[in-house]
Formats: sequence, C-alpha cells, structure tokens
Amino acid sequence: MEEETKKLKEAINTIIRYIGDDPTRKELLNTADNITATIKNIFSGYNYDLSGIEADTIENESYDEVIILDNIEMISFCQDHFLPFTGKVKIAYIPNRKIIGIGKLIKIVEAFSRKLQIQESLTIDIANYIDSILKPRGVGVFIEASHACIYLRGNLEQKNYSVKTCHLIGCLKDNVNYRNEFLNR
Repeated sequence: MEEETKKLKEAINTIIRYIGDDPTRKELLNTADNITATIKNIFSGYNYDLSGIEADTIENESYDEVIILDNIEMISFCQDHFLPFTGKVKIAYIPNRKIIGIGKLIKIVEAFSRKLQIQESLTIDIANYIDSILKPRGVGVFIEASHACIYLRGNLEQKNYSVKTCHLIGCLKDNVNYRNEFLNR
C-alpha cells in the first residue's frame, strides 16, 4: 500500500505540472499529501465493513407498516468524469419480522455511495443490500442528486437541476398504494 500511495502522490504532482503549475511551489508542497488523504476518505466505500449490519437487525414481528427514512445526505463520484454528485436518499421498507436501526441505514448509504459509479447503480445497490439483509416485504430507494460533471464541464446555465432515480422491490413495486405512500411522502 505504501508503494501505491507513493505512486498516487507522483500522479498528483504530474497533474499539477500538466495544468501548468509547479508542485514544488511553496504553497503546493503539501497538496499531494492532502489530496491522497482526501481520496482515501472519499472512496472509503471500497473498504467499508458492513459485516456487523446484519447482526444488528432486530426481530420484531409486530410492526408491519412502511418505515421511511428521508433526507440522508450522500456524496458519490461519477465513474465517467471522476466528479462528485451529491444529494439526498430516501429509503423505505416494509418489515417481515426484522427491522434495522436508522443509524445502520445511514451507514449503508455511506458505504455504497463512496465509490466510483453512476447514480442508477447506487440506487439499485442500496435497495438490493437492504433487501438481502432484512428480507422485507418490500424496499424502496429514491435518490435525488445534482452532478458536478454537468456544471463543471461548461454547462454553467444548468445550476438548478436534479436527477431522480428510484428502485423498488417487492410490495413497494407491486402495490400501488405502498408505492404512492413512499414516493409521495
């Protein structure tokens, strides 16, 4: 890993030279170290340990209505341009004898969002993971995000747009009442 870190710092310095600056300039001496640490944090989803999540589910046979957690902030990175997309995630599920803590749902979003990907894949991956550990009657994930690749690549007039993606499983997909309750809250 130390060799990879060294190569990453060299690559960052190459980029600094490529854009016309000098990585040995006093103000830039720590830049490669700072960017390396930032990259490790931003892309922590590749090494995120979710193994304890399933063990933290709670058996609860009495609650069988929709559970919705809304406004989970997320940041991810576009696999095409290596630029961020940021937004909010809404998760819903209808338990089938298992529930999970709110904090665990937030950790799931964080773990899956900190990777290179497209928003559509992120939406599906979160829903499928929740479905796999809870085996609920239904799961829904809705993400609304803005993508820096739009406005940083010359589309400056496009500042107030958002991309919305949704993935539904089980009765949240098949039952129009559950689907509407999730989507319209």
